[in-house]
Amino acid sequence: MWNTVTHDSIVENIGNSFQIGNIGHSYLITGETSVGKTTLAFDMARMFNCESREKPCSSCSQCARIDRKVHSDVRYLVPNSSADFIGIHQVKELKSEVYLKPYEGKNRVVIIDQIHRLTKEASNSLLKILEEPPENVIFILLTNKFKSVLPTIVSRCRIFQLKPASRNAISLYLKNNFSLNHEMTNEISAISEGRIGWAINASNDFQIVENLKKEIIEINHIFNSGIDEKFKYIDNLASEFSSDRNSLPMKLQLWIDFLRDLILYKSGFQERLKFSMMKKDYQIIASQISYLEIVKLIENLDAITLYFDNNVNPKLLLERFVLDLPEIRGSFNGV
Repeated sequence: MWNTVTHDSIVENIGNSFQIGNIGHSYLITGETSVGKTTLAFDMARMFNCESREKPCSSCSQCARIDRKVHSDVRYLVPNSSADFIGIHQVKELKSEVYLKPYEGKNRVVIIDQIHRLTKEASNSLLKILEEPPENVIFILLTNKFKSVLPTIVSRCRIFQLKPASRNAISLYLKNNFSLNHEMTNEISAISEGRIGWAINASNDFQIVENLKKEIIEINHIFNSGIDEKFKYIDNLASEFSSDRNSLPMKLQLWIDFLRDLILYKSGFQERLKFSMMKKDYQIIASQISYLEIVKLIENLDAITLYFDNNVNPKLLLERFVLDLPEIRGSFNGV
């Protein structure tokens, strides 16, 4: 039984290839964060080692151990945080393992998450393994930044792109698998933007949604506040960044989501809003800001994100960003 959902055609493709013995040595799974890449990778690891006739089964000892992340032949490698890289020493450790015969299963499976976070030395070392792959070893590489993966690594892989599911598909899955009311189902489906993994996590813990809503309300407040409060907000972001480098990319993405919602509202697509509870606030802001101004703000945020990836202190860029926010009059003061 496959745990992967909303990607039926890809699951069928992989399953059919396996059944006829057409197994690759390396796969590259691409797609947005929480769209289902890791789930698919572990499903494939179970399929490559499953003892049952219908693979993967989820009930045999091999599948069960992989599900519990205790299988000695399945290795999962991921950076510790969004600011970390996978270095040459980690790839060298893999190298020493992959040339050994599988210990308890049919195949060794190496899953490397965020493959774009490999250092240049690590990428070149991995490439040498992929060029002459050991027998009974399968690499499954994951990334949400396909263009940042070394082209020579891409050329050695079978590529599967996981696309976000439709809002209706997410909603139907949640209705069939969770005891959520209509409002919660619609809210999670909208905010997920087709990322089934995020939708499942939010359905298990609705506080995830509540926390995001608080963040969006704060963004709306900052949008409508004076310059002193805007700079205080930036000081707080910089302080959070110094202790947790993962916090800033999430905040920037929420600002982008807020601005994209404004574009949708101005364009008359209110049914497609990510945060529909903000309609009244969007109405006030949308009447006082042009499409061009919104697009420019999004471009500025994208530039800040790029600088962040290059380990540049973002505080000055954030201060410039809030200075470019238009002055908004007549807020409803919350939701």
